[in-house]
Amino acid sequence: MPGFRPEASVLDLTLSGPSLGNAEIEFGVVARDQDCWPGATWDCDESGKPTPPRVTQGLPQPPTWLIGGAVDCGVDPAARANRHADLAQHRLAGETLWFGRSGWTPDRLRLNNPALHTVVSGVPLPVVSAVATLVGSARLCGNGGPGMLHMSPQVAIEFMAACPDLVEFRAWSDAVVRPTLRFTGDALIAAVGYDGSAPNATGGPSAPGTWVYWTPPVYRWLGPWVELNANTSGGINPDTNERVFRRERQVVFAWNNCCPVLAVEVAL
Repeated sequence: MPGFRPEASVLDLTLSGPSLGNAEIEFGVVARDQDCWPGATWDCDESGKPTPPRVTQGLPQPPTWLIGGAVDCGVDPAARANRHADLAQHRLAGETLWFGRSGWTPDRLRLNNPALHTVVSGVPLPVVSAVATLVGSARLCGNGGPGMLHMSPQVAIEFMAACPDLVEFRAWSDAVVRPTLRFTGDALIAAVGYDGSAPNATGGPSAPGTWVYWTPPVYRWLGPWVELNANTSGGINPDTNERVFRRERQVVFAWNNCCPVLAVEVAL
């Protein structure tokens, strides 16, 4: 029986990055902080008018392969592999953005990378206080613009049940409708693959948790599908008459490095 596409996916709810050629994705994406300087005030009787700082950039973020497929001896296994890949990519992309993979280097952009964090409370907070603390801290960074609140579906349901009037479904500048906090404009991203896990220095999944992270707007770059063993003679196991089909594509997530990832644990 066919599966159903996830309702909330980081491939939908993050912002589409500026156009890159498919080959360029291979070399990774560099996040720049051109919008980070908060500006300055100056009085006419002062000397030394403030000067904008030089634009800096982060390290290139290499792509991650999202892989789906099928092993089948039935009718049209290639179509089955394509369906599987189309469904699996959403969870795999969410896991990649939240915790990446075990052994990732400290400079990799992932939500639960402790090298990128500022934890805004030393103790777990009730869900409404946790979100309010993150949003308040975010307003003190860079130009104070809206960002994205990343949380597990469990935490998102608890928050929206507690504060139904604080969330509206609003079309952003890219015309994608996202659940958005009133007054501040921060998006609530509760995507498949988000497990709420705590900061983890080595990457990879840890125990499910109730952590919430705030980032500047996250951009994604998604490469084309590449099909492997997609012909009738390739990938056949002669003992079982099974054929192996794999479909894969690259994804890169990045955000500007104006602000640290803000993190807090929710007490449910």
